[in-house]
Amino acid sequence: MKTHSKASSKRVLFFNFALRDGHFMARPVFNSQQSLIGETIQALERFNPRFAWIQFLFSQRDYNHLLMYTKTELENYVRLANTSEYDERTRQKIPRREISTQWYKFAALRIKKIEQILSKPTIIFAINGMWVGNENSPTSIAHQIQELPFSFCSDDTDRLRAYLYRDPRVLSVLVDRRMVTDISPSIYRYGHSREEPPSLILSPDEIPFYINMPTGASAKGLASIKAAPHFPVGGTLKAQEVTPREDIGAFDKSSREECVQLPLFEPETRRAPKIQVLGQLRENEENGSNAEQNDSTPRWPPLAALKKIPTLEEPLEEEEAQRLSQIISRNVRTFEVLYDSEKGTKVLLSSSSETAGDDLESVYIPQLESVYGKLDYELLSDKRPEFVVKDLPRIMHL
Repeated sequence: MKTHSKASSKRVLFFNFALRDGHFMARPVFNSQQSLIGETIQALERFNPRFAWIQFLFSQRDYNHLLMYTKTELENYVRLANTSEYDERTRQKIPRREISTQWYKFAALRIKKIEQILSKPTIIFAINGMWVGNENSPTSIAHQIQELPFSFCSDDTDRLRAYLYRDPRVLSVLVDRRMVTDISPSIYRYGHSREEPPSLILSPDEIPFYINMPTGASAKGLASIKAAPHFPVGGTLKAQEVTPREDIGAFDKSSREECVQLPLFEPETRRAPKIQVLGQLRENEENGSNAEQNDSTPRWPPLAALKKIPTLEEPLEEEEAQRLSQIISRNVRTFEVLYDSEKGTKVLLSSSSETAGDDLESVYIPQLESVYGKLDYELLSDKRPEFVVKDLPRIMHL
C-alpha cells in the first residue's frame, strides 16, 4: 500500500512559472498578443492530464522606489567600469576588468527596461498551478508542464521557466488565491546575489498577452470548451464607464510575508521562487474563524465560473485589446483555467476585495464584458474545485 501511495503522489505536481535568471526588469510575453490562453488549452487537450489548474494572479503595486534604487546601482556600476585604472608598473591607464563582464555589457539594456517600467503603473503578476498526471501518459508530468506555452514567454532580457514542487501545502495557496506581492528582497539583492522572484513586474501593456479569451488560430478545434458567441467590442458597457475603486485602507497591512523554501522536484543551484507563506496562512485561518464567529452575514461568493467561454475568429485590434489593461486593480484578481479530462475546460474569475465584497460582479466582470460582450457565469460558494474535493484525496490516498 505504501508503494502504491508513493506512486500515486508522483502524479501530482505543483508549479510556479517565474523568471529563469532573475532579471526582474524583464517583461516576457508570448509571441502573439492574444493567443496564450488558446494555446494553453490546446496544450492541455494534447497532454490530457487527469486534472490541471492554472492561475494567473495580478495586483497593482508601487515598486518605483525599488526600481529607482536598482537603476542607480546599475548606473554607478557602469560609471565605475568606464573609469580607467592606473598601472604602477607601466605608468599607464588601463581599462578596468569590469568593462569586459557580462554585467557591464547588458547594463544599458537593463537600465532602459527599468526606465520603461517607471513610466507606467506596475503590476505584480504570478502564474501558479497544479497538475495531476494521467496514469497512461507516455511523457512525464514534469516534461508536460515544461512544455506549456509559458515556457516560450520571453524578451531580450529573460524568459519564464517552470519551478516544480511536491509539497501538498501549496494547495492551500491555490485555494486561497494567494500570491507573493512583496518581491522587494529579490530586487534589493539583485546586484549581489540574485534569486528568482516568484512574481513578475508587468505594465498594463503586457496584460493582453496573458489575460485573453481563445482567439484566432489558437481558438480553432478546441474540444474541451463550451464556446460562446463573441459580441461586438464594448458589449453593454464601454471601457471608460467602469473604473476600479481605490481603497487604499484595505492594503495598509504589511505585505512582507514570512516565506519558507519549498522542496524542488529537481535540485537547483539557485534558490527556487517562494510561493508558500505559512505564517500568513495561519494568520488568515485565525482571522477567518474569528470573523465567522463575529459576523453571521453571509459572505459574497468570491468566485465565478464562466458557463461558456467566448472565442474570437479574428484577433482584436491592438487598440481594442488594450482595453484589457483596465482590469488591473489593487485587489488581487485571478483569471484561472481549470481542465478536467472528464468534464472539459472552465474559466474561473475571482477578486479578493476586503472592503467591497461585490468587486467581482460590479467591477471586474463588467471590465471583461467591455471587451468580450456579455459573459454568462455562475457564482460559486466553494473556492475549491470539485476535483480537489472529491477525487484528489482518493488519488493521494488521504
